[in-house]
Amino acid sequence: MSSTMRQAVTAERRRVEVGMTPVPSAPGPGEALLAIASVGVCGSDLAMWEGTDPYTRYPVRQGHEASARVLQLGPGGDGRVREGDLVAVEPLLPDGTCVACRRGRPNCCVGLRVIGAHVDGALAEQLVMPVANLYPVPDLDAELAAFVEPVSIGLQMVTRSRIGAGDRAVVLGAGPIGQAIQLAAIDRGARILAVDRVPGRLERALARGAEVAVDARDGKVAEAVEAWTEGDGPEVVFEATGVTAVIRQAIELVAHAGTVVIAGTPTDDVALPALTIVRKELDILGSRNNTGLYPAAIDLVRRERDRCRSLITHRFPLAETQAAMTFAAANPAEANKVMITVAP
Repeated sequence: MSSTMRQAVTAERRRVEVGMTPVPSAPGPGEALLAIASVGVCGSDLAMWEGTDPYTRYPVRQGHEASARVLQLGPGGDGRVREGDLVAVEPLLPDGTCVACRRGRPNCCVGLRVIGAHVDGALAEQLVMPVANLYPVPDLDAELAAFVEPVSIGLQMVTRSRIGAGDRAVVLGAGPIGQAIQLAAIDRGARILAVDRVPGRLERALARGAEVAVDARDGKVAEAVEAWTEGDGPEVVFEATGVTAVIRQAIELVAHAGTVVIAGTPTDDVALPALTIVRKELDILGSRNNTGLYPAAIDLVRRERDRCRSLITHRFPLAETQAAMTFAAANPAEANKVMITVAP
């Protein structure tokens, strides 16, 4: 067995280097050695690659949306995962002791580490992960297994919103996370109006169940939402852009007694209309990662596998990770979910 493996490391802003590195050590108790199969490219990956994420420190091995084959199990396994299994990999490594963890919300752990951001990620041939982070998916292919992670993000937002059948929701941002939100909300019987600045994304939103798609460049989002809701406003607005002006727009658009769920990650502060928040008695919620929703996300991908597969638009091998990042950043209209194939 080789003592080295290939990996793709973002060495500096907009530059990925593919090279060799030592293979991981043997898995310890409660761990598994994985052969990475597929890795999705997320908007946060592009922000790290482009240098717009203020928390990025180079060099960094990215990759948090991953599927893998289990190569070897460490001692003390419980039988839930077996060698050879195809697994969806949950990328969160909470400390288990902080106030958020003690309250059952490790997704926003004070000391949270995420593979591909705080520790080495999945853009490598092998990776060691806790068995608790692995979910066997024998009936999915490797790309759909990797797609579970972004679906879990959308499902977290929808769960936080408490949206119900017949409720109207505006999704601000129709990129991959916006599409995941739409998928999860429609699964609960909600009605969707999608907003974006990229026509290709709006076309995808309409093709996958949105009733209305609005081009934000026209400056008539409020008018379109008012007409669609017959003046009431939507019960829920999901913000998936991270643009501060859009966060404020969400508060203005939502109905009285409505809910705004924010998952975008702005790098500056936003001035909130406090009087509007009080007058409407709004629930304004943050949403980060997912809390115990991986099994539900797997079930949703399983039931909507054709729709999920249609959201995967481009594929690159590990050796062309630089090209994958460059293409995804430059072509938002074409590139919805870009996948990097590590092992066929």
